[in-house]
Formats: sequence, C-alpha cells, structure tokens
Amino acid sequence: MSSIGGIVIVRFAVREVETRPPAGDQSKGHPTGYPERVQARRGVGAQLVRACLRDLGRPHEAVTRRCPGCGSNEHGRLEAPEASLSVSHASDLTVVAVGPRASSVGIDVESCSRQADGVAAVLDLDGSAADPLEEWVMREAASKAWGIGVAEPLSRIALSTPAIPQGNRQASLGERPPLELIRLHLTSEHVCYLAVRALQDLDIRLAEDDASRATPIQALRTKEMS
Repeated sequence: MSSIGGIVIVRFAVREVETRPPAGDQSKGHPTGYPERVQARRGVGAQLVRACLRDLGRPHEAVTRRCPGCGSNEHGRLEAPEASLSVSHASDLTVVAVGPRASSVGIDVESCSRQADGVAAVLDLDGSAADPLEEWVMREAASKAWGIGVAEPLSRIALSTPAIPQGNRQASLGERPPLELIRLHLTSEHVCYLAVRALQDLDIRLAEDDASRATPIQALRTKEMS
C-alpha cells in the first residue's frame, strides 16, 4: 500500500442530526448514554475520515477509536496507523483533516454565534485580541495537533503575529514542535483553523462532502506555493 505522502485533505459536511436522546436513557455520563445527536455526529466524522483516506489512495486503512483517558475503543478520538486525523463539530457542521503522521494535523471549528466574552475569560485575554473566538479556535486546533487535550490550559499556547495582513500564524508551547495555523473559509457562519507541523512541505486540499453532487477538491496550498 502506498504512503500518504505530503498531502493533507480537509473535508466538511453539513448534516442535520436528531437531537432527541434514546428513549429511557438516563446514563448521560457514560459513552453508551450519549444523546443521538452526538452518536450521529461521530458517524458523520468517521465517514468523512474514510472519504479523505480514499482521496489519499488508502481506502483500506484501518480506522479505530481510542480514549486517552480509559483506553476504551468504544469512544475517543479516531486513529489510523499511517495517518494523522482530527475531527471537529459545530452544530450540524462536521470538518475533518487527514494527513501523514508527521504532519500532526489538528482542526477546530466554532459557530460565529458563540459568545466571545466567555471565550475571552477562559483564555484570560487582556482585551488586546482582535477576535477572541478566532484565538480560541486557533488554540483548540493546536491543542488537538499536539494531542495534549486538557493537560495544558489553552491560555498557555502562544500565538505569533502574522508577518503580513491575513497571513498564517504559528502556535508554540514549551518544547513542542511549532505549528502553522491556516484559516479555512468553510461557511460565512463558522470560524475554522487547521494546525499542521510548521516548516513542512505539504499540499493542503479542501472539499465539501455533499451527497447530492460531486464536489471537486480545492487546492488551498501546493508545495510550490508554500
């Protein structure tokens, strides 16, 4: 089977999912007691990951789940032997990123309707941030790329100032490898950032997953452009 190479695929989809929990379900604190909405969103994420792997020429790559806390394979983040995977949800929108393991991808998306005041308080921002919600999404994407979860407060992640207006920024945290943060324009109602290992020669490609029509993959950045 061929290796993935220097390509990162991002796919997103809007799927209306049921919000009603299973009848008689009282075990809200356990993965098997998740509301149907969460179970459905997880299914959409898994479908998009497999679509990305097909795009990358690895349709038979094994995809599993693993919880870093308890080790269960019934819940937790998706994993694949030869790929780096990341999934994020905001309401009915799901976005995934898949690339080579060395790319250390992380992706996060939030609705623009989320209250910025609460985000700023969590991040302990001093009011100098132009957009607290963007600061949150960038740090969440970086946290996922490093795989640190809640081990480190998001407020400890440092973000660089872009060298040019609208340019990409970098995230750093201690001795961890720096990450490049790339703004993805999925819809006018969402903020989304992709984090990848900085200083890597990567193609980055985006596609909307629309069951009603074939959607071409858009090249966001090629090796010649980076």
